[in-house]
Amino acid sequence: MLKTISHILRTLIGLIFIYSAYAKLFPIEHFELFIFENGISNWDFSTVFARLVISTEFFVGIILIINIYSKQILRFNLLLLIIFTFILIYFAIFVKDMGNCNCFGEYLKLSPIESIIKNIFLIGTTIFLIYYNSSWNIKFQKLTLIIVFFAAFSVPSILTPPDFVYPQKMQLINNKTLDTSFLNHFENNPENFQINSGKTLVCFYSLKCKFCKMAAKKISIIDRNLENQFPIFYVFYGKEENLELFWNESESKKYPYTIIPAIEFFKQSGKSLPSIFFVDNGKLIGKVGYRGLNQNDFESFFYLLRNNQAKSFFQKP
Repeated sequence: MLKTISHILRTLIGLIFIYSAYAKLFPIEHFELFIFENGISNWDFSTVFARLVISTEFFVGIILIINIYSKQILRFNLLLLIIFTFILIYFAIFVKDMGNCNCFGEYLKLSPIESIIKNIFLIGTTIFLIYYNSSWNIKFQKLTLIIVFFAAFSVPSILTPPDFVYPQKMQLINNKTLDTSFLNHFENNPENFQINSGKTLVCFYSLKCKFCKMAAKKISIIDRNLENQFPIFYVFYGKEENLELFWNESESKKYPYTIIPAIEFFKQSGKSLPSIFFVDNGKLIGKVGYRGLNQNDFESFFYLLRNNQAKSFFQKP
């Protein structure tokens, strides 16, 4: 009876880890942003770390179900759970407004407190299994372990490569100015920023676009990382009734914004969204989408470079 219970519990933990990894992987963008916002301020490292966490969960989950090297894997699992729990305790104390700790991605949203309770159950179950679970004696255990390891740590990166593997380059724009005929009034502009004066970032978003919402969140994180209040403008297309939902789902800072007609919007944004323009005194310098957003570009554009220097910078491979 005890042996049957241990096999059921071990399989359950394995399935939880596999589901957790899957939920973070599809879509991985939310988990990348979560790490970027709450732990690692370097975007490229955040994308790598996200995949390491996912791969580790896949590996542990699969090996637990196969039930080889169970003592070693269960001890490693216990260590992981303790580390994750201490991180969750930190979030619970210092990030009080966190509604989703991303343990199960966007599929099952748990607060840090709820996830701590879940981890306490998993820790207790893992300790029980360390003493009462027995491995299966199957052939080619080492080979199986190696195959699972390489599959778990390669497939997620193959399916969703980090941005730096296939980087999206800045699209340069020459001899073109920003058309402000429909951009003459922005709500929520207490600093009275001018869209065609100095260096500005102008972001074209659809109110229902998933990647637009993620771009808005990423820009807000970069802005906060640099401890600045850049002149950033949001230009929306869509129904105003969806505006509050956009703010809530993107978790974006409420930058100056306007909503313009679809025809005028797509004349300036182009076909792909989001469209984010680096603008210097009304002149368009470069355009980028969600994947091309880079904190280094922000620093170089707003802090270091003048108009002609910015163009040469964005031309770098």
